[in-house]
Amino acid sequence: MSISGVGMIQTMLLQKMTADAYEDTESLTSFSDLLSDAINTDASDSKKANTAAYDMFSSLFNSSGDTAGMLLASLLTSYSGSSSNMMLLSLGNALYNTSEDDYTVLQTSAASSTSILSSGSGYIPAAASIPAEPAITSDIYNRDADLYRAVIDQFSVETNARYAVNKKGTGDTYCNIFVWDVTSAMGAEIPHYYNAKTGEPMTYSDDGANEMTANAIYKWLHQYGEKYGWYEVSGEEAQELANDGHPVVTALYNSSGHGHVQVVCPSEDGEYNEELGVTIAQAGRRLRNYCHITDIYNASLSKVSCFAHI
Repeated sequence: MSISGVGMIQTMLLQKMTADAYEDTESLTSFSDLLSDAINTDASDSKKANTAAYDMFSSLFNSSGDTAGMLLASLLTSYSGSSSNMMLLSLGNALYNTSEDDYTVLQTSAASSTSILSSGSGYIPAAASIPAEPAITSDIYNRDADLYRAVIDQFSVETNARYAVNKKGTGDTYCNIFVWDVTSAMGAEIPHYYNAKTGEPMTYSDDGANEMTANAIYKWLHQYGEKYGWYEVSGEEAQELANDGHPVVTALYNSSGHGHVQVVCPSEDGEYNEELGVTIAQAGRRLRNYCHITDIYNASLSKVSCFAHI
């Protein structure tokens, strides 16, 4: 039985293993061979196939650390929509079970669980000027609504001191930092530090780096966005793309004060509500992990632009 999405799974996993866990080419080759063998095994005798695969995979991962195992299990679960993936799912499950009874093919309820790629416990500093190191990340090879939602949720925007209103006592707010954090975790950074003359993203330690306000983000997206994969879209398109797991943001320019930026998040019903607008998460004067954009904007809504990383 062929397994849909196998090439993508293998490529993504090997990329992640290379970046996060391995420098040993021999280990990478061994894993590639094992996964290929497991994929090509006739799933009619799934218990036997999975038991053998468990022994092989466990031996490799036990000698190489657990990071690859976590990634494998997450990636396998993320491709659980089709019954043709059940054998691969049970291989991921086998990595975390010791009882032979657990080697059998997983049930649909188990296969539908949310997939999260984690690089560890992560670090989200309270100081807004310091880059976050989130535990849950995504990239252009892995777009999924549940993963996108998990990326957003990990920042706990409503309670995290990093985004607290007026924490300096100057009326300060941090919508731009939240957008920086989420888009960076999604592998599509809208930078907080940049070269104001060229638009080039920079780090806080770079000479000449400027901090980007919400108004500056609006200008950056319109002037430089396409160069970095950001394209202006309609509200309906914004919601559809967010529901597919693409990072999407809104931006409002305020010529007489602070602008505002938000993260467009997957809608709970998977639909776009034309009357209420896109669903968003935001920092700012109001901290929201999920609401409709019309809960935030009234007359100025028509001035809001939406950009998606495609």
